[in-house]
Amino acid sequence: MNQRWMLCIAVATMLAMVTVTAQAGTAGTTPKSKDKGGESVQRTPRGVFDQQRNVVSNIDFQITNYGIFGFDVRNGVGGTFWPRGRRNQYIFAGGAWFGARKRPPGSDSLRKRVMITYNPNSGLSWMVPGTIEDGDEVNTTTDAGVNKYRTYFSTDFNSTDGLDFQNPTFPRWPIWDTSPADTIRYNNYYGLYVNDPAQRFKTNYSKGPAFISEEDVFCTFKDTDLSYYEGGVTKRKADGYPFGMQIEQIVYSWGFGDYADFVFLKYMFIHPIKYQDTLYDCWMAAVQDVDIALQTNPVGGAQNDRARYYLEAPELNLAVQWTNADRGEANQGFGYLGFNFLESPAIDAEKYLRKDKRQFPVSEQLGLQTMRNWPITEDPIENEDRYNFISSQRKDPDLGPGDRRLMMATGPFNMRPGDSARIVVGIILGATGLGGDATGTTEDMAELIRKVRFAQFVYDNQFRAPNAPGISIIKGAPAGSTTGINSFIAIPPEGFLPLNNAVAFQWDSTAELSVDTLERGLDFFGYRIYRARRTDQDTFSVDFQENARKGPLAWKQIGQFQLATPFLKDGSVSFGNTGARMDQFSIIDVIKPGQQKFMVVRTINQNQEPWGSYFSQLIRARDPRYGLRINRTDSTIITSGTTAGVPNFDKLDSIRFTYFTTLIETLPLVGRTGQTLQLDTVAAKVAKDSLVKLILARRVKQDPFLFNDTDTIVGSDGSKTVVASKRPWEETNEVRRELIARNMRDQTNGRVFFDQGDDNRDGRIDYSSNPEASEKLINNIDYTYAVRGYDEGDFLLPTPSKLNNRSVGLSNVVTVTPLASRPGSAVSFSFSSDDVNRKKLGGIYNVRLLVDDPQRFNQLFAGRTLELEFFRLWSDFNRDPQATTAGQGLYGVVFILRDSATRQNLNTWSSLLPPELCGQASGGGLPGYFSENSGVYADSFGITIDTVYNPDGSFNRFDTTTFGMPDSREKVIRSGTFSSDAYCFSNKYALGALGIAFDYAMEQWGGVYRTDTAYTVSGPPIVSVKKSNLPASVFDNSNPLNPPPAYVQLPYPGFVPAQPWEVSYNNGPGIYEVTFKDGGTENITTKFQLNTTDDVGKDSTMTFQNVPYLTFDVKNVYSFERDDPRPDGTVGKATVGYDFDLKPQVLDYAPLTQVQQRSFPNPESILMGNFGSAAFGWRNSRNGEWSPARLRFYAAESNSGRPVGQQLRYYKSRNVSTTGKDTLDFLNMFTIGGCQFVVDYSLRGRRTSSLAAVENAPTHLQPANGIPNGRFQGR
Repeated sequence: MNQRWMLCIAVATMLAMVTVTAQAGTAGTTPKSKDKGGESVQRTPRGVFDQQRNVVSNIDFQITNYGIFGFDVRNGVGGTFWPRGRRNQYIFAGGAWFGARKRPPGSDSLRKRVMITYNPNSGLSWMVPGTIEDGDEVNTTTDAGVNKYRTYFSTDFNSTDGLDFQNPTFPRWPIWDTSPADTIRYNNYYGLYVNDPAQRFKTNYSKGPAFISEEDVFCTFKDTDLSYYEGGVTKRKADGYPFGMQIEQIVYSWGFGDYADFVFLKYMFIHPIKYQDTLYDCWMAAVQDVDIALQTNPVGGAQNDRARYYLEAPELNLAVQWTNADRGEANQGFGYLGFNFLESPAIDAEKYLRKDKRQFPVSEQLGLQTMRNWPITEDPIENEDRYNFISSQRKDPDLGPGDRRLMMATGPFNMRPGDSARIVVGIILGATGLGGDATGTTEDMAELIRKVRFAQFVYDNQFRAPNAPGISIIKGAPAGSTTGINSFIAIPPEGFLPLNNAVAFQWDSTAELSVDTLERGLDFFGYRIYRARRTDQDTFSVDFQENARKGPLAWKQIGQFQLATPFLKDGSVSFGNTGARMDQFSIIDVIKPGQQKFMVVRTINQNQEPWGSYFSQLIRARDPRYGLRINRTDSTIITSGTTAGVPNFDKLDSIRFTYFTTLIETLPLVGRTGQTLQLDTVAAKVAKDSLVKLILARRVKQDPFLFNDTDTIVGSDGSKTVVASKRPWEETNEVRRELIARNMRDQTNGRVFFDQGDDNRDGRIDYSSNPEASEKLINNIDYTYAVRGYDEGDFLLPTPSKLNNRSVGLSNVVTVTPLASRPGSAVSFSFSSDDVNRKKLGGIYNVRLLVDDPQRFNQLFAGRTLELEFFRLWSDFNRDPQATTAGQGLYGVVFILRDSATRQNLNTWSSLLPPELCGQASGGGLPGYFSENSGVYADSFGITIDTVYNPDGSFNRFDTTTFGMPDSREKVIRSGTFSSDAYCFSNKYALGALGIAFDYAMEQWGGVYRTDTAYTVSGPPIVSVKKSNLPASVFDNSNPLNPPPAYVQLPYPGFVPAQPWEVSYNNGPGIYEVTFKDGGTENITTKFQLNTTDDVGKDSTMTFQNVPYLTFDVKNVYSFERDDPRPDGTVGKATVGYDFDLKPQVLDYAPLTQVQQRSFPNPESILMGNFGSAAFGWRNSRNGEWSPARLRFYAAESNSGRPVGQQLRYYKSRNVSTTGKDTLDFLNMFTIGGCQFVVDYSLRGRRTSSLAAVENAPTHLQPANGIPNGRFQGR
């Protein structure tokens, strides 16, 4: 049964309204107090003086574009917290001081001067946004000032072309890979700032924008606008200001593992040639007003902070700060805050900046020279005081508790005009080592010190840290889009659709296209969907635990979509708690002395999509002559070139084969068995075991084959340029954009998530007046959602799977409010179908819709035309749970609801139509279930005897039941109702609004499904009409010819799964009538084997001209009567039949194996509702020859069993060859419903001399001229 049932749903009125609010503000520069709070996160600049908040790192900080770090300037409160979401404040505000000796105007003496980006005494900065190239004064225009010099966050930009996601007309990301000769993250190269926005295009810099961490935060500011200096323009100009300093500031941050607990704050101090002063004895100081306190008690909590230089390890250049626990900090999870110089200048003997290398080891850098901690009462105010303070080279110990500032400085060094000094400050947070409140002891600082060392390692290794996938953008697909769009639920551009007690939202494919060159494995592995009412709580828990950031309204995972891995995994190897899984692999090539590069072959995943179909296509596309070849000189596998035009090493080889390279180690030697591909298996296993041990010891890296790839670059003028590159297979556009993106689009129905609160997927949405205990989404209440991508991880490093961030303000987080629809008409809909489709439904009748939520129904389905399609579902039942063969076939139904316009699947239901919809099976059987073997229905495969008692309990009689016997001919009609809202079903409604129900009556025939009889209704008796000797085909899960179920969408035409489909081939019980019609004539040429007696002088190839043939129709003429309830309460009868023609189907004989060809046209290949036929020729069939040894001379197609002529034609016999010496007769084979029937005029009863087609060959009868138009029936 394959029925499409059309539903037209018309709703009178349906209106929905979405309101979006926005906030705006301007940057201030004056602090108000330390006791106010602000949480707004904005990505649009608030004015030329911009303040924003980061969203990725576990360190939650505010930042400006004029040198102030960690300070909420607008609200005058502290702006740095850890961990994110907690109220634990660590930094009130911070910035940089830069001191130098220079000559003021009119003076020959060098004077000590200090410029400041943050003054802890006043809270002000002397810097203004912008570059000196664009002028000394601040530019306040919108485009050239506000937008160009805003605070840039990498999470707001497309990593491919640098385009701003939310503000595409704004200047693009400012850091680009501008050097053709350099590589990002190597030799201290991280890209360069491009000042002109018109140059920020890949047509100018083909390597694209430069992104280093998960969230890079960039701004540039300068000291040249004296109107923003404290003290006034006249005084500061007389003092010798400005220095002429432009500062490029960038923060690098991550959101996973230890990386989430540190940020790198990089300053590039640039002294342009425009300013001709040489700056002597320069000092750079990081100045922080560190107030470690609860956000609710910032002033009081700041009075007990402590700080000291970490003398135990001077090479760390580290200052540490912590708090006592006597002002509300006790048991609140406060830890340690560390500042260190990750990089500082290296100087020559004259103290000038060295330029002989790009990167200097820590031992050659100036490092931390001064570390001070002091109270506000000791703030240095004047120029010389500040300079002397930062250059004192004093390193303070713990001076006791108080409201203390912290300063760490490096120097001295000289800067000529045109010089640049790079200084990088690490800000690291760590928990206490002993688990309680901080004590300040070395032991208690152990966790911080571990992270500090790790941070220095990451920095020294050029930030080569693996990244989680890029952050997707929640937005609606544009109208007419064919990529990533869920075309049924039309999501507005803002990316979400409020519904009645539900929401839907959509996102793009950004995460799926991620590339992380530092890790192997899939750079995108899947999505996790989260929902929260309180975004400050990290983890869902039924109990509220504020300090642990847990609670019933916290972030909760409510969905997941994951890829399969392209290579099978080895579960026997563990990588600690990383969760990383090693690919299954084997040594595939020889290993020689001293070798450190080893070829292995990985096991490809041929069973799961999207990889199974992809690999199958590569295998099927191979040249039949393909084979790996060995270099005869050294026995290695040849990985290039061709032989006779066939690649020696093809694309699939380059995917599944790879190299593992050790650092210095080699492996036990491995040789081949002679000049074959076969390796010495014992030696190969020993070598693999050694390689696994090295992998576990992190001594192995992967060196994959590289594939040609291309990228299309769009220029500023819209022009497109194609750029070629080489990449590992997993990073190619083919894998990312086609395989992964397509699979995710299919899994997620166009990257749309629908949420109605049923988190446990049990089909029930529980409501409680207590919002903490209610599943139901409440209208007019905000719910925040996050779409988080994660990668596979890398077993070679090993690194765990990494999940990208979900902070409010990121593009993958959205807040949605469920909304009821406006008042409108009641739900109304109508059904329509045609006669043929109604007949195909058979015993299914009274189909109806179930509307659970009328408002949501109107919001989603108004004016839609839907299609309800019914398909047959086959399963099996076996009483033996250990059985390895298929059991008895069970009949069921799959019903799919689609949108007619878009063809999108809205929901799929299925049922085996049990006698009780939510009943419990007992006794290990399935009595009453429709089956190909009535023994399942009767719960007995033999004779059963039931005792019948009288009403008074006395014995009446014994009843003998034979319904379960394999040859039973009894029939039973059973009726029932299916309703998708049954309590036991979890999948009740499409989109939580629309379900289905129907009634049915079906007839179960006794015995096993079998070819029963075949006989002539009208026509000459001299034609043999019989059932085939092949048993009827029933449920099977092992035959490679099994067609896919009609409701399965194949990844590509002709797809063959590694494991055959589970199907049955029959159309159910039936009586099939074949009616012959006039056809035409055809010349048939075939070949015979010749004997040495009566075939002397004949040509083995013979032609029979004008062979007449008939065409025919096939119809199931069986019907039965079911009860038909009437509107007046009476019950009549309705006829259930299948009075429609079956469809003819042509099969391909050539690709079949010899075994499969023996049953052509194969029942397994004929789809339900179709039929097939083929003719097998016999020469001189009335010659009296019946022995197999002699029959082989008379079978057409040289006795091969190949059919003659064309399929779906009934060839009439007694045709004479062109020589006039031979006649041609036919055995016509019909395949219908898993059964085969034979109409045999040749009377041979065979396909070949040795392959019988019927159980008993027919008797020798007189030949006739054929059969007239007529019919035969089979059952």
